[in-house]
Amino acid sequence: MMMSQKLYVGIDVSKKTLDVYVSGLNVFKSYANDDLGIKGLKDFLLPLSPALVLLESTGGLEQNAARALAQCFLKVTIVNPQRARKFAQAADLAKTDKIDAKMLSNFAYAFADKLEVFKVLDDVSLKMKALSTRRNQLMKMKTQEKNRLRWVKEEWVIADIKDVIDLISKKLKKLDQEVSSLIKANESWNKRCDILISYPGIGKVTSNLLIGSLPELGITPKKKVSRLIGVAPINSDSGTHKGKRSIKGGRFNVRASLYMAVLSATRHNPVIKEFYQRLLAKGKPKKVALVACMHKMIHTLNSMIAKGEKWKNA
Repeated sequence: MMMSQKLYVGIDVSKKTLDVYVSGLNVFKSYANDDLGIKGLKDFLLPLSPALVLLESTGGLEQNAARALAQCFLKVTIVNPQRARKFAQAADLAKTDKIDAKMLSNFAYAFADKLEVFKVLDDVSLKMKALSTRRNQLMKMKTQEKNRLRWVKEEWVIADIKDVIDLISKKLKKLDQEVSSLIKANESWNKRCDILISYPGIGKVTSNLLIGSLPELGITPKKKVSRLIGVAPINSDSGTHKGKRSIKGGRFNVRASLYMAVLSATRHNPVIKEFYQRLLAKGKPKKVALVACMHKMIHTLNSMIAKGEKWKNA
């Protein structure tokens, strides 16, 4: 089938269905979110050769369809539902399955060049991703329990929360051992680990987290890496008004780990230490200076991985 224009496909995902809209053709279809339905979706889309297929992230329910389409060499991307919803609100769209699917196809058209292409991972990479996701979940649970200790008064509740924290800590330790074993058994990851821990301030835990949660490190432009972890300064200017730069979004678990690493680096890494002291001398607030150091750190790590070189204090 010959097409005179590029087609963009939006897929609204739910537990039972995949609601599909193809821009240009103005066609809406619905398939079951199971093996048979996904096969039907592939049979429908392959002859169309769409420029991009966009699915909304839905707690992993989109993964089977995304993987099946990508394995057929279709260009696939998965978008955060918050971004999609903001796009819909800007367009003043109501919420129905058909409208959602059409909105996603419009989103794909509008941001086609800025969306990250979905990559099919091998089994080992999938396991690493699952371990990283689970570690992030456990860390959030541990933080929540620690926060509860601040206001709980009953002794038995305090004791129970501490038991839960101990249990989570044990699970985290076991999980970290699994991650270390995976890295040790993988030549590429093992090399990355050696490079990362050569940087003063980066320990084994942070190195493992970067390998598992930031696979783009070393193969992505430095500005994009900064945005991925949420340390790129975002402008807030309007007309003659120059607002304060701020950071937001990104992978919180990576940013939190780097924050702890940069605290160590300001004491033990000569480059970061000098940079941090210089910013403070200019009157920068400590948090602003630390974020700037994180920004500098991730750029350096990105370059080290890209070149395959260990830390050099030049």
